[in-house]
Amino acid sequence: MKALTVDGNTQERREDEAEYTLMSSPMKSRWKKGMLSAEDQVATNGDDDLEPYRFVYLNNPIENAKLRYIGNTIITSRYTMFSFLPKVLLYQFSKLANAYFLIISIMQCIKRISTTDGFPASLPALSIIVLIDMIFIAMEDFRRHKSDNLTNDIPVHRFDSEKMVFEQRPSRSLVVGDMIKVRHQPSGICYVETKSLDGETNLKLRQGVECVYTKIRSDADLARLQGHVVRNISLAKTSPLNRLSL
Repeated sequence: MKALTVDGNTQERREDEAEYTLMSSPMKSRWKKGMLSAEDQVATNGDDDLEPYRFVYLNNPIENAKLRYIGNTIITSRYTMFSFLPKVLLYQFSKLANAYFLIISIMQCIKRISTTDGFPASLPALSIIVLIDMIFIAMEDFRRHKSDNLTNDIPVHRFDSEKMVFEQRPSRSLVVGDMIKVRHQPSGICYVETKSLDGETNLKLRQGVECVYTKIRSDADLARLQGHVVRNISLAKTSPLNRLSL
């Protein structure tokens, strides 16, 4: 067993858990009160390396809203109706060949140096090539928009702590801290697809916290659940620290 000291109080921890000492006052007192912002939620390990932490409060949407986490809407499309034309034109003429023929077309409009009597002879061919490419880009991005809408409209069962019932909502309406019901087998195991987030097609195995799903048997029990989840979000660690505090 090892000891963790927080504001003079010593708590025992298993040897296989990392040993952390929280930062000194005033940040230490703010940590205990759960008042740290997303930027302030840091701890130091034995090597004095700063490691950011992510707090998620259970059944407490007000505290989660203060942390200003991003929403659950998935966007894989590159353009909107307003940004499509300027972004695509910028992309098209960032290509060396298109930029070259555009300059040639502009120079052909100057009669003093033009061999085409001021007519941009290269412009029609360039316009056709750019237009065809823009059509294909628009079709591809339209498919992305449709795929995003299908993904964001997937129905999920989100727990409403005030009504103490699970309500069906589109996945786009979820926020950090919401509790959802995933039902397949009673063992507390599920498989998560993260292809739209990190590109991995393999399903990731996730298992519920045993002390939670064995003691919470009803929606009323879930409504009484209070606590927070602490997640180490340091990318330098291959095995980030995950803790559930109830």
